[in-house]
This record gives sequence, structure tokens and C-alpha cells, in this order.
Amino acid sequence: MRFLADVGISRTVVHELRKLGHEAIHLSEERLECLPDDDVIIKARNEDRIILTHDLDFTRIMAIGDISKPSAITFRLSNMRPTNVLAHLLPALNQFSIELQDGALVTLTDTAGRCRILPIRRTDA
Repeated sequence: MRFLADVGISRTVVHELRKLGHEAIHLSEERLECLPDDDVIIKARNEDRIILTHDLDFTRIMAIGDISKPSAITFRLSNMRPTNVLAHLLPALNQFSIELQDGALVTLTDTAGRCRILPIRRTDA
């Protein structure tokens, strides 16, 4: 899989993903730490990458914007150390691999992972 890690994600996570055969980059490696969220989404879509973040703004932008790609994985973990992030991320990549390829928002918490297929469709009440 191809990943784009936001600034809040440790570069160690990116290095470990590479060791496992994934193509991963960190925004800081390209000196894009200050890139606005909208532009990060465009970059990830253009490069067919899954965004790794703990910033809720990405899921908000993508849900409101009726966006179908890229996928994003948002970490809502109490411990964001790389070993803990990877312990949650790697099983989720297996569990949600098809959804992530097609376009999805995955949220990982200390106790669960949930997936919403993109685009998020609003239902009229």
C-alpha cells in the first residue's frame, strides 16, 4: 500500500511501513509540514496514497466535501508511540484492505477500528 503520513505521525512509523514493503512518505521528508489539509488531500489523491493522521480535520473535510478518494486512517489512540500505532495499524490494514483501496475513512481507537465507505452520503431525516 501507499501512504502519506501527516506531521503528527512519527517518522518511525513510516520507516517501519517501508521495511514491511509499503511505499510510505512523511510530509516532513518533502518539507511540506505546513501544507494546508485540503492540499494534503489533493496530494494523497494524485499520488494514490492513504493519509495517516490523528487530525480530525481530514475526515471532516472529506465527509463534507463528498470526496470518494483518498482514503484516510485517523488514529484516536491514547498512546501515539510508534510501536502502539503500528500494533493498531497493521491489523487494520488487513481488516480494511479492500475498503482502503476503494476509498474509506478508517478510525482506530484503543479498543476498536471502524470504517466508513467514501463518499459519505447524507440521508434526509
